[in-house]
Amino acid sequence: MNIRYALIPLVWLLLFGCGSGGSDNEGGGVQELSLGKEVSGTIATAGEVDWYHYRAVEANNVLQVNASSNTFRPDVELLVTAYELDGAGNKVRIQGDHAPEGSQLPADLQMNVYIDQPKDIYLAVRDLMDDEASENAYYLSVDYPGGSEGDENFANANPLTVDDAASFHEGSIGTVGDIDCYTFDAAADGVYAVTVDYTPFAGGTDVDPTIERADRGFRPQ
Repeated sequence: MNIRYALIPLVWLLLFGCGSGGSDNEGGGVQELSLGKEVSGTIATAGEVDWYHYRAVEANNVLQVNASSNTFRPDVELLVTAYELDGAGNKVRIQGDHAPEGSQLPADLQMNVYIDQPKDIYLAVRDLMDDEASENAYYLSVDYPGGSEGDENFANANPLTVDDAASFHEGSIGTVGDIDCYTFDAAADGVYAVTVDYTPFAGGTDVDPTIERADRGFRPQ
């Protein structure tokens, strides 16, 4: 029997939405996003909404959404809103962020969207008030925060040996959404105790380590 574990931080994320008066329809189509690949677009007409889609398959992870521009004194104040689908297939707004109003600097937005289970994520990019347009490009990408240890998935999980104290591993939750994965072989039926010794730094921390067991298909149980 092969047992796999993932150590994840219990992070409470504030989900909020930003609204505007324009339409949320997808008249211009939906562009597919690839992990770590940047795309560009423009809000060429007032009220335009550009739609993007990404299928997030890694559960218990944080999807990082980055939106930026290179334009100083921009006419368009970028608003990026993330949606998921409800049981009826309707888009439900889960989070949003926008460039500071009246800013003279290029937009530089970053949202951390918690992925509790595989799901479709839709992103809408528009002007904050839907009343400005520009031929200057914006740039959009999605990615998972990189883990410095390289053990954030089961393909690179740290092996543990049962009843061998010398096989312990030292790790850290270095970024929001960081996941440390471990695996061990349970040669016989029985109850196996998994121990995590955690010493937070002086002054406290918001990280609350938890353990999840995954089956052979790497699905949480």
